[in-house]
Amino acid sequence: MQKIMLMGIAALAVLAPVAMAEESSTEAAYRSVAQAQEMFAANGTDAFEQISGSNVDPFVFVFGTDDFVIVASSDFPELEGEGGFYPSQAGYTRESLLEHLGECDGLWMLYHFEPEPGVILAEILWLSEMGGYVFGSGFFLPDLNLPEWLQAWYDEQLKTMVRLLNVAAGCECA
Repeated sequence: MQKIMLMGIAALAVLAPVAMAEESSTEAAYRSVAQAQEMFAANGTDAFEQISGSNVDPFVFVFGTDDFVIVASSDFPELEGEGGFYPSQAGYTRESLLEHLGECDGLWMLYHFEPEPGVILAEILWLSEMGGYVFGSGFFLPDLNLPEWLQAWYDEQLKTMVRLLNVAAGCECA
């Protein structure tokens, strides 16, 4: 019985931030990426300075498809030119990620981000490629500090949610 209650609590932790948002977290991520891509279409790489200087919710970031180095980030501008996007933290190689992005308008993924040593944040990201850059946005997941057995179940539920988001987005290749 206790395991079932813990599973229910974990499921609510995933759904609560999405349900409480005025606009769904997924729609907000789509919007942030689309707005950043519109700025890029209008201003080229000058848009990256605007993106990094903005305070948007949800966050938005951009990395190059050639080297995967962050060129703009609304939440972590200190990563620009230094930090990289590591597809392996979501189960992809660089090549497979770019292949999926080439086949679809965008791609959802579960990503583990380490903004500083020892701090790992889980996030659900929407990525879309345009003009040699990948634009991304999404939402962070709460750190539930779950027992190992429950964390494994929780991670599987998140992966299922990401697969369903990709199907809904028309990207069944992921």
